[in-house]
Amino acid sequence: MASTGPCEPWTSIDEVRACGCPEPPDGPSDLAILAAIDFASEVLYGLTNRIFPGVCEDVVRPCARTVGGAPAVGPWGLPPGWSSGGWSQWWRWDRTWGYCSCNRGRECGCCTLSEIALPGYPIQEIDEVLVDGVALVEGVNYRVDDDRFLVRIDGLSWPCCQNLAAEPTEVDTFQVRYTFGVAPSLGASRAAADYACQIARRCAGMPCQLPERISSITRQGVTAAFLDPQDYISLGLTGLPLVDTWISSITLGKRRRGPARIASVDVGRRVRRTRDAGGS
Repeated sequence: MASTGPCEPWTSIDEVRACGCPEPPDGPSDLAILAAIDFASEVLYGLTNRIFPGVCEDVVRPCARTVGGAPAVGPWGLPPGWSSGGWSQWWRWDRTWGYCSCNRGRECGCCTLSEIALPGYPIQEIDEVLVDGVALVEGVNYRVDDDRFLVRIDGLSWPCCQNLAAEPTEVDTFQVRYTFGVAPSLGASRAAADYACQIARRCAGMPCQLPERISSITRQGVTAAFLDPQDYISLGLTGLPLVDTWISSITLGKRRRGPARIASVDVGRRVRRTRDAGGS
């Protein structure tokens, strides 16, 4: 993703209006609310450790990288001029895409599968897989494991190499189009709507609940202290009670995780199939 914010807005104009932003001419315009939604979504995304990026789209051209200067060649034998001494380096593909065409999957069980780890996960939907310009069929040619790994199940292997200068509809190419990520929860959408509403009201010159940039005020001999808005942000909060309650429920929950579990060397890695053979 080129953007550092979420892939999609966390809320909608209608939800923001329902939080107390009246229609024009008394309230902010739809354009102002959209800008406020973008701002609120990006701030809350950052304050909650980026756990709700939304559902993102990506198109990738997988290509295994080599280590030790070994060339990227197919699994049909040693490259011309290579001795058996270079073989140990030849199959050591970078784990960015996994051991694709070399038919070396994750070490689990007694057999191997050809698989690639897509860069964006958890995978929501595989929209299209093209190999040599031909569309493969989910459940027949491939499946998805652990919401991240694209596994070949038709007895063939994913290609390690491809012509990246060619169009994906041509031969000697490999392309995957898919969606991934985590959609905002109902709490996230409600918090974003409340926050965006107050931002839009402020921009429209209306009374709002956003904290003022003031440290203290004295009236009739009584001094009251306030947190500066920047202080709220440094604490991971916004100054809005409802929004901050939701933020705390997310961030405190992550801090209170139990002790880490230690994996036994005697127990193999478990693989969870996240698409059945029928592709549902």
